[in-house]
Amino acid sequence: MKYLFLSTVVLLYLQPVCAQDANHYNYHDPRWSPDGSQIIFYSDRAGNFDIYIMNADGSNLRQLTNDPAYDGMPDWAPDGQTISFASNRDGDFEIYTMKLDGSDLTQLTHNNELDGTHRWSPDGNKIAYEGKRGDNADIFIMNADGSNTKRVTKDPSNDAAPDWMPDGNSLVFQSSRDGVYQLYKINADGTSLMQITKGETHNVTNSVSEDGQRIAFISFREKTPQVFLMNAGGDNSQKVTQSSENKMRAEISPDGQQILYNTLTPVDGKVKGEIFLINVDGTGNVNLTKILKQE
Repeated sequence: MKYLFLSTVVLLYLQPVCAQDANHYNYHDPRWSPDGSQIIFYSDRAGNFDIYIMNADGSNLRQLTNDPAYDGMPDWAPDGQTISFASNRDGDFEIYTMKLDGSDLTQLTHNNELDGTHRWSPDGNKIAYEGKRGDNADIFIMNADGSNTKRVTKDPSNDAAPDWMPDGNSLVFQSSRDGVYQLYKINADGTSLMQITKGETHNVTNSVSEDGQRIAFISFREKTPQVFLMNAGGDNSQKVTQSSENKMRAEISPDGQQILYNTLTPVDGKVKGEIFLINVDGTGNVNLTKILKQE
């Protein structure tokens, strides 16, 4: 069976687990605000999955969406006032935007299949996203208002989880085209594909530092997936985390000094997600979920 490692596919397997019990709440896909002061994520703590916001230290928790649909996979626009997220409120997962106060809700994509994990370009004019078309997923780019959609990749493998390089002209993404998932770089027009990571194990769910010099990612090269940092060219890979939980997501902070990451733990036959914050040198590991449970 082929591993998909798509956020949209992972999302479909996540169901609220004992939502009335704070010890079983799910927390997923943390994303830094442009100034690094706040974090958005999605959680089932209100009974179904919605988008939430908190300060970077885990305080001042607020719920941003409140819909019976499944809202997840959020991201920030560079203006810091607009967020985007994927939701199945029209029957399948599409990408939406709204202001932080919940106003100006706008549906950007209108497809009959999954559109999920996405990133705003550094100038805020475009959004790169993974879209499932048929049996596989590819990378697409659209204008910030949902217009002028262009397909970046078209391969029988699964291409997912794009992030922009700071110049706004190229993307880093994960793909199964090497047999296992590896990280690749490609121009926004679909040219100049370059493989960044290699090996016999998966390397997935990356984020690029704001200066474009480093990439944070999850590697399966050890017994359990761990967070790693490497130079943007793929060299000088260094392990950041040491814990035994499975990891998913690695979000480097705007100042390049900290990384947000998810852990995924089986609970009662389902999957529980928690959010952690760690310094890039591996020190100061904090479980933000424990703070949130007290909110």
